[in-house]
Amino acid sequence: FDLQKLEGIGQLIEEVPIDMLPAAERSIDSLLTDINRTLARQFIASIHADGGTNHLPALKRALSYSPEHIFFLTDADQPQLTAADLAEIRRINRGRTKIHCVEFGKGPGMPGDNFLKQLARQNGGTYRYRDVTRFARSE
Repeated sequence: FDLQKLEGIGQLIEEVPIDMLPAAERSIDSLLTDINRTLARQFIASIHADGGTNHLPALKRALSYSPEHIFFLTDADQPQLTAADLAEIRRINRGRTKIHCVEFGKGPGMPGDNFLKQLARQNGGTYRYRDVTRFARSE
């Protein structure tokens, strides 16, 4: 799977509880159609962020659906996941779901390891940083 295919969607959220296809027919590539991109843009445009993200409950809920992949999108603000939280996620996941993390921030990303990089690495996923000041504005 190529995470770059998602770049045109724009601003994203941590959880989109929409089941577009039956599980037997679901693959990430089949979801990346023009109509689904349009639906995602419209849905995302209707959401207004307020408050922080409770990362652990969101990840536990996502894992409860037993998906092949989770795309965890966050600004990585407080509260950050602790080593114990990361261990709990690994225990629940048991390597079944790849967790991909996309961190949104302003300016260049911070060097070094952070909890999102660890989460992705420990669960077979990928990590990407996106500078929101570089997103194209759609009129």
